[in-house]
Amino acid sequence: MSALQTIKTLKEENQDFEWYPTTREIIEAMYWDINGEKLGEETFQASKKRVSILDAGAGNGKLLSVFKEIAQEQPLLSENFIDRDGEERYRYEEYRYVNQVYIDKYMVIEKSQKLVELMPKETIVVGMDFHENTLIDKQADIVFCNPPYSEYEKWTTRIIRESNAKTIYLVIPQRWGKHKGIAQALKDRKAKVKILGNFDFLNAEDRKARAYVSLVKIDLTYKKHRNNGYYHKEPEQRVDPFDLWFNQNFKKVENETDKFSADYEKAQVKAQKFQQKIENELVAGRDLVSVLVELYDKELQKLIDTYMKLSELDSELFAELGIQIATVKESFRSKINGLKHLYWEEIFNNLTEITKRLTRSTRDKLKEKLMSESAIDFNEANIRAVVLWVVKNANHYYEEQMLEFYDAFTTEEGIKLYKSNQHFAKDDFRYNKRDGNLSKYALDYRIILHYYVDDWDKREGRVSEKQYDNIRDAGVIGRNLGFEVQDSIYETATKYNGKLQYGVKENIFFKVSKKLLKKGDKTLDGKIEEVYIHTNKPNKNGERVMEKDGVLYVFDKSNKSDWIQYKINGQYYHGDFVYTEQNIFTTVKPYKNGNCHFQFNKKFIQKLNLEVGRIRGWLKDPKHASEEMDISIEDATEYWKSSFILLPENIHKMLPNMSLNLSTEDEDKGVVLEDQYGSAEKECFSNGTLF
Repeated sequence: MSALQTIKTLKEENQDFEWYPTTREIIEAMYWDINGEKLGEETFQASKKRVSILDAGAGNGKLLSVFKEIAQEQPLLSENFIDRDGEERYRYEEYRYVNQVYIDKYMVIEKSQKLVELMPKETIVVGMDFHENTLIDKQADIVFCNPPYSEYEKWTTRIIRESNAKTIYLVIPQRWGKHKGIAQALKDRKAKVKILGNFDFLNAEDRKARAYVSLVKIDLTYKKHRNNGYYHKEPEQRVDPFDLWFNQNFKKVENETDKFSADYEKAQVKAQKFQQKIENELVAGRDLVSVLVELYDKELQKLIDTYMKLSELDSELFAELGIQIATVKESFRSKINGLKHLYWEEIFNNLTEITKRLTRSTRDKLKEKLMSESAIDFNEANIRAVVLWVVKNANHYYEEQMLEFYDAFTTEEGIKLYKSNQHFAKDDFRYNKRDGNLSKYALDYRIILHYYVDDWDKREGRVSEKQYDNIRDAGVIGRNLGFEVQDSIYETATKYNGKLQYGVKENIFFKVSKKLLKKGDKTLDGKIEEVYIHTNKPNKNGERVMEKDGVLYVFDKSNKSDWIQYKINGQYYHGDFVYTEQNIFTTVKPYKNGNCHFQFNKKFIQKLNLEVGRIRGWLKDPKHASEEMDISIEDATEYWKSSFILLPENIHKMLPNMSLNLSTEDEDKGVVLEDQYGSAEKECFSNGTLF
């Protein structure tokens, strides 16, 4: 979508919150300031510079995209060079990346849902409405902002005061230097200011405007000196933003240094109370999200009120009680972070529509990534943004985990080479797999995996957790390929309460379909002797039982709906628990030596082989797949691109009872243009100084 089309869509949907994308010229100036002096072949060695950035009001994430483009445009240093002594030397690959700056962690705050959907998938959304989110707890190397010009003073002041970063870059009107609030914020942070250049939007590539701006760099750090030299450590912030906020509210005791300790509720008791609160509210018929947000707001306010009351106490009383203000401060910070973590984890635990399609390792990775960003403020808009972030990343993980699963199940005995790939012998398997040269092959439906089983598990006769994980993961991949695999081995009808035993073959089933089996059909429990349908519809013969086409219809008005029953070997079985060979997804048989034998459903293996071949570029189209593998052109066409994909428009299904009304007032006030100012204000557009 072009910038003009995007702007048109934003206006139609009332989401154009003064979005004037930063020009490439401005972004380049910022890029080269971060990089430093441009270097060339005279440089002995250079490596990629990596930074983390919080982009407040990020738009469509253009900053990240342009940084990538600029970095990729930089030529590498040559492999060979002449040193100072005139000798030719070799430069290793990792030291050739000169003038390349990469954003390792790109966090954003953006109000427009439409723009969030256009951001690169690496983006981490840590907030939506700037005014509803704190910056103190969002740590980054750099904070960047091109704020709405009608509110630039408010945004700029907050960013300077609250940014937990080393450097701030702001794209703000040239009159910024006359604003007293900005000057005071800079003074409070003991910041150094530098104007990197003056720019305009007259010929902006995305959206033109008669706006004149400065790119302002604010340095919040310093280096400690010792004996006329530097400590060997990273620069530190002159003023911690949390300290600045805290000290303003605890001025009476900010110089006290006595010891303070506090004992809080035990975690287990708190967790039980927390779950009970949620359950009580849900029973009342409310949706999960509004319940969690309301409970969080109440707990946070209670926490703030409790600590604010301390600031009202006399400083002499603090001294007498032995309260150390530094400990109070760290305790408060820890409490806030812990509260957010608790509520975000509850959200993640309820994303079952997403996580049930993740393998064990992928689920852990996604949760770790999300919980590492638990500094995100907990509100309805951010929950929606986080769910969208999880949706976008989940799609990436769904494909990635299928490839990981495929590689894990690739064994020497369990592969079949493509018809066009018969050039190496199986003796070369280990070498080729280790060096990544094993390509163009398909998995067989019979596979033996090898595990390590520790002595304790052997003595206890207990199948290892790794073996269980691989079985569960197989079910996850099956579901993502469109098969209705039961959620776990614990849901299968087994003789051992769902637990595997060494040397015993166990079946993992598809969910039983509603297809009616016939008298005489073979099941895993034996031949069907009689077929019953229990119904609440009266039989045409006026009797309780009526036979038709070999099926016995049994009338009972108390039945809520029809259900099936089979008689097998003199026993009666509910239709939901009668399995045939066609219902088997895989059989598994673990052994004490660590081996686990799998025999998969052939259609599942065909679909898995085809999808992996497509993703890795081994297969061009269904016809090519039919030529390379033992699969018909009809099946190959049906299976092509059959992997599960989450769509953003289905976001409302991601949380149970998710009822979010995110309508906002119209804040589209338009960009502040030069001709909107009076004569006095126009004079402020000249580059002023703060000191």
